[in-house]
Amino acid sequence: MAKTAKDIMKFIKEEGIQMVDFKIVDINGQFRHVTIPASQFNEDTMKDGIGFDASNYGYAVVEKSDMVFIPDPDTAIIDPFCEIPTLSMTGNAMIIDSPENRPLAQYPRNIIKAAVEYMKKAIPEIQAAGGHFPVIILVQYNGGTEWGSRCTLLQQTMHNLFNTDELKALTGGNNVIDIQINNFGSQGFLSGTRSAGNYCLQECNWGADYADPVNYLGQEILSESANYKTYNNMLTLEKNDYNADLFTAYETFTQMVKDADAIVDDHDARLAAFAKAEAYMIENVLVLPCNYSVSWGLSRVNYYSRMNAIFGCQNDKMKNWETNVNGYTTEEMAAAAAASKKK
Repeated sequence: MAKTAKDIMKFIKEEGIQMVDFKIVDINGQFRHVTIPASQFNEDTMKDGIGFDASNYGYAVVEKSDMVFIPDPDTAIIDPFCEIPTLSMTGNAMIIDSPENRPLAQYPRNIIKAAVEYMKKAIPEIQAAGGHFPVIILVQYNGGTEWGSRCTLLQQTMHNLFNTDELKALTGGNNVIDIQINNFGSQGFLSGTRSAGNYCLQECNWGADYADPVNYLGQEILSESANYKTYNNMLTLEKNDYNADLFTAYETFTQMVKDADAIVDDHDARLAAFAKAEAYMIENVLVLPCNYSVSWGLSRVNYYSRMNAIFGCQNDKMKNWETNVNGYTTEEMAAAAAASKKK
């Protein structure tokens, strides 16, 4: 349809458009809407965009949430579901910056652009290393879950993204990737796929990314949502002359963690900021690491029953570990160790 801002303005006038709707994708992949009267829409809107609060979309904290949405004229279409004549457009989210705005790295359209550019560079490198196309990618899923439909969606999305004429021209006409999905079944799924490394891509079926520091330091801050608030008891105290320095330290630490969590477009900078916050926490003894001497005894926890995570430090989270109220003997623990090596 339209290709330029002038084309859009002409189309609005000819079609009697009364409202212009911008569809913005939130962090969960769902469309949100920012709608303005067509009378307020002009060519500058296409160039400068329209402001929105990114904290409502899950992309940033409130303190750093002012961003702009730049509509893409190539996506303009009359919304068939609106009673009032409405022109709908998607586009790109941008971080307000100087001397010019920059793309929000985790916004879906920007991720796609980055992925395609990365693939353009990767294709000749794969060929130089003796690789051939298409690259076969095995995706296993648990047949006892609803993962199958999501794997099919992944397959279609990835094929549409990378098996384009533009990229196929670099491979000699071959598809770039071939995602093969397989219903492994529900019996022995984890040991037969994840533990055995029998997959290329696989859905992770647990929630938090334990590898991100916010899942640890974020529990120590002054907040009702922090899991460790019952240990430091800070929220039960009233600030006074006696504890003013302690409150100041906690408030400073809390702000450092929030500032670090707000860095979403530079992974190294995010980790560095969290490291600085953690150092402040330790230097001010907001948390005191302790070591308790325990005499020898039978362990009641089977260390070898821990999860076998793909990455990060999830393995050492004590979730669903096997226990025995009577303790494990040396022979039982040796058998558990041997069994874990077979997984």
